Amino acid sequence: MADLPTNSGGKKRLLIADDDPDIRAVLRESLEPDWNVLGEAGNGFEAVRATERLRPDVVLLDVSMPIMNGFAAAKRIKQIMPDVLIIFVSQHSDAAYLEEAFRLGASAYVLKRAAMTDLGLALESAMAGRTFCSLIERRAGTPG
Repeated sequence: MADLPTNSGGKKRLLIADDDPDIRAVLRESLEPDWNVLGEAGNGFEAVRATERLRPDVVLLDVSMPIMNGFAAAKRIKQIMPDVLIIFVSQHSDAAYLEEAFRLGASAYVLKRAAMTDLGLALESAMAGRTFCSLIERRAGTPG
């Protein structure tokens, strides 16, 4: 993968999309000053529009958002910017969510409850062209 564009300060550019403003604030605070957080979106539709306008290197997406969920937004974002890195940050720990995220081209899937420890690893992995996922629970009867 070719080097992604950076801003003049050399920091990678990131967009945060989550319907909870408190989650967005915590994510922003934990990522700055190492990342240039270009903006925030409160739903999937806003995430698609912001991606078109801001052209981030990485988009952090919640799965469960109003108007357009994170999976639908990821599909649209990948159509607009095929090389953008998508990292889902979600409360959903079911393996089916993880499978759908990676089917849509996500680079990582991070559980919100593990975000403070896993997000840095997920970003580092994604930037190196590797995938990452938080520990996902398997339901009884799920092959594994």
